[in-house]
Amino acid sequence: MHGQDHDADVDGSNQPPTVVGPSFAGPACARALDETGKVLPRSHSDRFREGCGRSRQGLFFGSGIGEGKWWCWHCQSTDQKELISSLDDRARGVLNRDADGVGWPYGPNIYVQMRADLLDWADRHDVKIGRTGCSSGLHWLDKGRCAKRDCRDVPGFYDHTTTWLSRTTGRPALVFTQPCKQVEPAEVRESISDYPSLTAEVGPDSWDGARTTGVYIWNDGNRSEAVRSPR
Repeated sequence: MHGQDHDADVDGSNQPPTVVGPSFAGPACARALDETGKVLPRSHSDRFREGCGRSRQGLFFGSGIGEGKWWCWHCQSTDQKELISSLDDRARGVLNRDADGVGWPYGPNIYVQMRADLLDWADRHDVKIGRTGCSSGLHWLDKGRCAKRDCRDVPGFYDHTTTWLSRTTGRPALVFTQPCKQVEPAEVRESISDYPSLTAEVGPDSWDGARTTGVYIWNDGNRSEAVRSPR
């Protein structure tokens, strides 16, 4: 969220980098771990070498991390290509797109199942992607924009963070972060203690892999009453 115009804080999204070959298999929390929880070298992550095995642009298909198999564009079946197209169609009005296609966030940019999970999640919460130059997203979430010229304060639990607007109101509704670790609710509440309009919750409901924690920071006043968090 760095380096963007703080006054243009309403919608849009950064585009993910182009991913080439199965060596770019995803975040550390998505990789193989030994019995102590240490990330194994990629040479040990044989599950990422399955599928067609060709090191060219493609995607992981399957039930998720650990089960997904890499298929390049050339080797994808007709059913796989139709699935990609249908998910791209579903993403209209939820994610940004440009000449290169849908701006899938990190994770869904290479895992097809995560794309479906993200879209189901966005439907449940009535949100669409937003953009802000606010590093923490909290000023944007609280006031709709970030007035700080040098906004660089980011809570320590932030990882794979995205910002979201309410589809109903069009206003900033959610800062969502998915760290590869357990997060204490007290730590999240402390991070928003200066923002009485914001609420927070921590839970397993996320779309960025089985080992991530979903941390939600809401501005309920900007959401539809039908989906507001109970107080």
